Amino acid sequence: MKTGAIILAAGRQKDAELFQPLQKIDGVTTIRRLIVTLKHSCVSPIVVVTGEQGDALEKEIGRMDVICLRNSDYEKMQMFESIQMGLRYIERLCDRIIILPAKFSLLLPKTISKLLNSTAKAACPTFEGRRGHPVLIDKALFPILDAYSGDGGLRAAMELPQIAPYTEEIPVEDTGIIHALDTEEGFSLAKQRATLPTYCTVNLSFHREESFFQSETARFLQLIAHSGSMQTACKQLHISYSKGWKIIKTAESFLGFPLISTQSGGTSGGSSSLTTNGKIFLDKFLRIEEQLNETAEQLFHELFSDETTK
Repeated sequence: MKTGAIILAAGRQKDAELFQPLQKIDGVTTIRRLIVTLKHSCVSPIVVVTGEQGDALEKEIGRMDVICLRNSDYEKMQMFESIQMGLRYIERLCDRIIILPAKFSLLLPKTISKLLNSTAKAACPTFEGRRGHPVLIDKALFPILDAYSGDGGLRAAMELPQIAPYTEEIPVEDTGIIHALDTEEGFSLAKQRATLPTYCTVNLSFHREESFFQSETARFLQLIAHSGSMQTACKQLHISYSKGWKIIKTAESFLGFPLISTQSGGTSGGSSSLTTNGKIFLDKFLRIEEQLNETAEQLFHELFSDETTK
């Protein structure tokens, strides 16, 4: 079962505190810390919804193999609308999702692991009977969240009769699920948890006389497929349009078939999509990559001490 994540990092200018995703703890920003914690548990894909200080935030995490979605109306929108924005993007990419605000970056990897072990349609961690972040939602409930327009945000949505009866509460010994970085308790906890967990990933690439298709190429194709625009995909990866074309043409020259098809003009200014061969090739590449990462993670935990991987 593939589990993705939506990190809410849009921010709102009316908030008085420091913009939390870019706040540093022992030299590491909040947003990087949270992404590392999720990657430690093999959560992928990770979608980060940005808004305030979007350029700086996306630059900070641009090489961390995540998808950034810019919410340009973050000042007018509620946090739940950012959740829905991320949900619509990620819904076809995974079987369930973890949803959490960036300021709750202090949770422990073992908390994520406990959530991932749940077989319920929805799950949330509790500390001493108190619910916290993040929540885990099965794809069967995605349409319900997407259609919700009431007050109270995610907390109220979780109480809907279509969701509440299927929600499992998972007790954890982790105060990070209830203490955000914009509180005194959260700041104190941050000092205690300065050390990030160590995790293992595999960077897959295909070669002939040179490398022509890598994990980064696969992410690029995924973005094109789901945005319908190579230009949008380039912006999300913070690369130039010319570099994007070079990546595609290099891969196509070695593979011997086109990966994408483009259509110029129209009211939307043109579009891009994957060819049939491109979809098949990308799917096979991602399956190899996923299985390699699962094996690598297993070997990592077998061969290295618990002290290293905690």
